[in-house]
Amino acid sequence: MAGKILYKDDIFINLDVEFISYVGEWPFKIRRFIIPLLKQILEISSCDIIPKYIAWDRTDGGFKSRWIAEKDFDRWTKATIDIWCWGCQNNGIKGWMKAKIQPFLVTEYYYANSIQKSFWYSYCLLFYDNQRAKYAERGRHLSLEIWKQIQKKYGMRK
Repeated sequence: MAGKILYKDDIFINLDVEFISYVGEWPFKIRRFIIPLLKQILEISSCDIIPKYIAWDRTDGGFKSRWIAEKDFDRWTKATIDIWCWGCQNNGIKGWMKAKIQPFLVTEYYYANSIQKSFWYSYCLLFYDNQRAKYAERGRHLSLEIWKQIQKKYGMRK
């Protein structure tokens, strides 16, 4: 009777910072600096960053991209930061871009029997829920820092 307990919490709940819009020069330059930025801020290696989708249509200059970064906090919990961007850079220099960030706190616990499952619930009630709240705050801070640095690269923030 092996099983898994999975918690997936939105880190940006009640925050209004998920989207940015940019109109100006070189909107697709995000592809060059996003991976080094994620590595630097999250303090992770390249294998923890997954470029899920990067596409550029040469006929009309449209582009779409998506990156997922995972930062492990402990054995069971990690922050997963999903960054989407899409837009158009049609004449080679000027264009527009929209970007979205979705950070989640994911906790997975595998158990072999009902006794381990009940111990996990007791452990969560007594200790681990407070620890997960601290991890969520840390993930929120890291996600906001990534978002501020993206805005800074595009000249939206000083």
